[in-house]
Amino acid sequence: AEDVTTRQAAAAALERIASHESLEPLKKAAEDPDPTVRQQAVRGLASIGDKSAIDTLKARLQDAEPQVKVQAAMGLGRLGDASGLPIGFELLASEVPLHRQQGSQIVGLLGDEAGGLKALNAAFEKERDPGTKQMIDLARAQLKARLGIHEPAPATPAAAPPPPQKTVPAPPPAPQKPPALEPRKAPAPKKPAKPKKKP
Repeated sequence: AEDVTTRQAAAAALERIASHESLEPLKKAAEDPDPTVRQQAVRGLASIGDKSAIDTLKARLQDAEPQVKVQAAMGLGRLGDASGLPIGFELLASEVPLHRQQGSQIVGLLGDEAGGLKALNAAFEKERDPGTKQMIDLARAQLKARLGIHEPAPATPAAAPPPPQKTVPAPPPAPQKPPALEPRKAPAPKKPAKPKKKP
């Protein structure tokens, strides 16, 4: 189709369908003069997941449009091809936060322990944008999971002993009052004995 809008709509439809029947039309659309058409075509090829698209995607790593290169690198990563890794490193060093996020995705998808993880760790330490820092951390987790790297959980610091408690001397016991003496009752007077009657 000669009209750019029509070609874009066709590429978008093929990207959504992402079936094997779309493979050849998408390969052709990946060479379209319009960058939007190329970008949609590259995404569609990545979605299909057919390794016959690897050569087309590799060719787009040299595309003049940065976003086409990014999508090609990520598409290759999904197909198990690390050809786009240098683009990931390049984007990771960009001044633009969005580019650094995309770079971290590519490195997380394609990197290894020696290069990829080291680069992501360094990028994480110097990143100042909170959203980008989170994306880099997710990419690190993805890379570690893919490589089977399990880091030990950080040791919990031993609990500090409780501060010694000051012993306050107990107050001396209060002097006990002697029990109150009850007054003694005087004994009742004895009744005089009655005199015995003489017989």
